[in-house]
Amino acid sequence: MKRILCIDDEEHMRNAIFRVCRRRGYEVVLAADGAEGIVHAKSSRFDLIILDILMPGLNGYDVLARLDELGLGETPIILVTGKDGDREVLEGYRRGASYYLTKPFKQETLAAAVDYLVGEISAEDRRALELQL
Repeated sequence: MKRILCIDDEEHMRNAIFRVCRRRGYEVVLAADGAEGIVHAKSSRFDLIILDILMPGLNGYDVLARLDELGLGETPIILVTGKDGDREVLEGYRRGASYYLTKPFKQETLAAAVDYLVGEISAEDRRALELQL
């Protein structure tokens, strides 16, 4: 079973992400902040990390840098954030994101992005998602 780490300070977002990913058959571990997320990432292997940018303490960019320092920079990362400007999106990709998803998002979009990065996805769906990148 593929394992996903979700790091978001908003409980309702963690719960929404948890439900979407569990319905797709993934194991999900939740972290309420960047520091907790780093602890989980250091102690266990994950196939994907879903990460909020705007968090108190360690923000998403801090977490990305720390993951890279720990040698975990190859793990696919979906940034999930309310920041939707072109500058922010490009910055997210520059810092190592595999996919950038703006809040609020459709559950189907999150499910497709997760499947695209770690799961089973049809060639047609893969092409459709690549056109969005």
